Amino acid sequence: MGGFAETLVWWAVCVGLWILTLSSVNIQDVVVAAVLAVPCAVATRAGRAVTSVRWRPRAEWWRWAASLPLLICADTVRAFAVFPRFVGKRAAAGEWQEVRLPADEPKERAVARRALAAVTLSASPGALVIDSPPDGPLLVHTLPSGSDRPLRMVAR
Repeated sequence: MGGFAETLVWWAVCVGLWILTLSSVNIQDVVVAAVLAVPCAVATRAGRAVTSVRWRPRAEWWRWAASLPLLICADTVRAFAVFPRFVGKRAAAGEWQEVRLPADEPKERAVARRALAAVTLSASPGALVIDSPPDGPLLVHTLPSGSDRPLRMVAR
């Protein structure tokens, strides 16, 4: 993709994300989003060009995003159920888990999987990726008694 086309795509993504965060949309918000998305898109394009990182995500990884709404709801309920038991205690409850990602993927696919897995797992209140070394497993802190389904999902 050419530099201008990629910048335009990043601009559209930035404007879209801005608009998604609004409770109501008016013309002033759209204008502000359009103007402020320009430097964001230029910086994003420049940063990606400097790092020369190429992603090759798989189409099937979209199911991770599809599972997020239900996962977020379930983890929110669990978080509110667990919270009162630990108020006033010094140590937080939870479990530490390692998520081993496939080692036999090409670099472009492995980089994409690692980044998208970290975002997917950390998007829910039930888990947080603490460490993501380039050549090791993801270190994830999860709420107690939670499902390990999301962890298994990103590891496949």
